[in-house]
Amino acid sequence: MPEFDAYLMVDWSASSRPATGADSIWYCLMARTGTRLHVAALENPSTRVRAIGEIREILLGLARQGRTVLVGFDFPFGYPAGFADALRLECDRPWDGVWSRLVRSIVDRADNSNNRFDVAGELNRRVSGACGPFWGCPRNRECTTLSSTKGPGGHLAERRLTDVGNMQPIWKLYGNGSVGSQALVGIPHVAALRNHPGLATVSRVWPFELVWFGCRIGRIAIA
Repeated sequence: MPEFDAYLMVDWSASSRPATGADSIWYCLMARTGTRLHVAALENPSTRVRAIGEIREILLGLARQGRTVLVGFDFPFGYPAGFADALRLECDRPWDGVWSRLVRSIVDRADNSNNRFDVAGELNRRVSGACGPFWGCPRNRECTTLSSTKGPGGHLAERRLTDVGNMQPIWKLYGNGSVGSQALVGIPHVAALRNHPGLATVSRVWPFELVWFGCRIGRIAIA
């Protein structure tokens, strides 16, 4: 992959209330001047809505300048193979079908309150009619299709092919090391960036949209 003019890395959070400091959202923009990179922004916004708004404006500005950007988020963009089929989604690209379903389902408010456990329970109902594949939630959020603890394994794999070592499964939504909630609330925000009118023609999501491309107003890779 060629060098980029800028790199924007995002440490995401699924917090249900505004937060700064530890266990909250941080992002850092490194921009190239000549042959050297320098820190152009280092921010700790208290909510996802605020963070994604700031990131969107940064990317729009870089796109207008015709600069290339690599944007990284620290949560998975996809689920184990077969998830789209299990949801009975009619789509040519399984990852895009799942993303579209989450965009329609997830509500993430300006104060960080969200419906991720409700959505996980509904997805479980469609896939298995029981507490799986998603699991993990506070005791007071348990229901007939979502448990605070891991239930029996279903027909979907616990981990993706790219998950190695002691990585937590994307199905785990709550507790130490969990990444599932970050993905549920994060994917709709990344989709909004990818499809924004000012970014759609210059953005591609790795690894799903593999073809690298050039265009008049800039190039943005989201990974």
